[in-house]
Amino acid sequence: MFASGMAAVSTTLLHFLKQGDHVICSYPIYGGTYAMLSGWMARYGVTCDFVDFRDLDNIRGAVKPNTRMLYTEGYSTMFMDVFDLRGAIAIAKAHGLVSVIDNTCATPATLKPLDWGFDVVVHSLSKYLSGHSDLTGGVVVSSQDTIRKLTAIEIGVIGGALPPLLTPGSPRGVFARSDCG
Repeated sequence: MFASGMAAVSTTLLHFLKQGDHVICSYPIYGGTYAMLSGWMARYGVTCDFVDFRDLDNIRGAVKPNTRMLYTEGYSTMFMDVFDLRGAIAIAKAHGLVSVIDNTCATPATLKPLDWGFDVVVHSLSKYLSGHSDLTGGVVVSSQDTIRKLTAIEIGVIGGALPPLLTPGSPRGVFARSDCG
């Protein structure tokens, strides 16, 4: 759990990517994610191609030898675009890419990305999961091994830890795979 949805997104990107890596990201995408991938990560030598995932050939055509990650949303922010998730995952798996999906708009009520084969799921809690924008937080859902590695260093170094008023032991602070995957 993180202090915000963007803390969850940023920590995930910084965990998996290094200088020289390339990302294929669906477009349109949440503005903060776009800014992170087009500006901030570029400052550290990570490149990104933003493509329309509604045509799987766009994804295939964007794969490069240094592509490390496929990043998308369950439904695109604002436009609610949908695409062939199974097809996108098949491309990611065929090329050994880490697949990350921001499931904020879809929520686990309508889409459970881990069941579809995604490696990492990100949620912003200030949207549909809290229902009234009365909660700021973010969640990363993945395998225990990935979460252990992600939180071993990055959460402390980047400073995106969840504030103390919503702790993992509180009723709204616990999200298991079956809840958010």
